[in-house]
Amino acid sequence: QKLRWRKGCATLVTLPYSMSQGSIAVITDSKRSSRSTQNNDVKIQEDTCNIENHVSSSSVSASSGSTNSSNHDTQYDAISMALSFNNDEQDPSVGNGYRLYYEKEVPFEVRYSAKQLSGKNVGNNTSPVYSNAGSNPTNLSSQGVMEHLKVKILLLGAEDSPRAVRMELSSETDLFFHFMHVIEEKTYASIQEDQRLVVEFSDYPTVLIRMLNACIKEPQIYLAIFSLLDAQSLNTDARIDFIQNMEYKYVELLYCACVRSPHEVVQHHITYRYNDMKQKLSLARSRLLELN
Repeated sequence: QKLRWRKGCATLVTLPYSMSQGSIAVITDSKRSSRSTQNNDVKIQEDTCNIENHVSSSSVSASSGSTNSSNHDTQYDAISMALSFNNDEQDPSVGNGYRLYYEKEVPFEVRYSAKQLSGKNVGNNTSPVYSNAGSNPTNLSSQGVMEHLKVKILLLGAEDSPRAVRMELSSETDLFFHFMHVIEEKTYASIQEDQRLVVEFSDYPTVLIRMLNACIKEPQIYLAIFSLLDAQSLNTDARIDFIQNMEYKYVELLYCACVRSPHEVVQHHITYRYNDMKQKLSLARSRLLELN
C-alpha cells in the first residue's frame, strides 16, 4: 500500500501486502515526536541536575564533616608535636651539644655478680646463656635476668664525623638504673686495637646500631649481655657483651665498657621521665574526654 505524505511531516512504516491483514501501519508525527523527545531530554537534564545538586550537597556536608574531623586530628597532632618538642628540649640526654641519634628498647640479659645476686630476687626469669661474659668474668653469675633496656645513642658533632659517641642505658623497672658508654675520637684508637675493629670512628655508631637491631630481630642468634661488676677496674662499673650463637660456639663480637651515671644526672632523668609520663597521661585523658 502507498500513502501520500508530506516530506518532513510524517514517517511511514509499511509492511508487505501479504502481511497487511492483521498488521498495523504505524504513522508517527515527526514534529510531535521531536517535540516530545526534546521535552524528555529537558526533563532528563533537569532530573540529572537535581541529582547532581543532591550529590554535591551531600558531598559538601560530608567533606565539611571530614574537614572538622581532620581539623580536630590536626589539632591533636599539633598538641602531641608541641609536647614532644618540649620534652626534647627538657631531656637531659641532649644537653652539652649532644643530639639524639638512636632510641629503642633492646632485650638484654642483665647479670649480677655473686655478691649482688645474693641480695636480689631474680625469680624464674633467668637464663644461663653465656657463662663467661667475655674475657673478664670476675665472678659473674651464669644466670641472668631477661629485661628490655632503653638504649639511646647520642652524637657530639656532625653525623658523618662525630667528635664523641655516648650510649645510655636505662630501665623501666628500676628508676636508678642508668649507665653510660662514652667514646671519644682520641680514645677510640686503643679500643680499635684491643678489639681488632676494622671500622673508623665515624662508623662506630653504625656498628652499635647494627648490633642492637640484630639483638631485637634475632634474639636467638645475637645476644646482648649487660654485666654488673663488683670491683671497679679502669673506671668501669659494667660492660656490654654482644655475642653471636654459632650453634656450636658462642663468639664475642663486641664489648663496651660502661660507667654508672652520676647521682645528679640520674635525678634529672627521673624528673624528666616523670614529667613526660604525666604530660602523656594528661593528653590521653583530654583525648578520651573529647571522644566521649
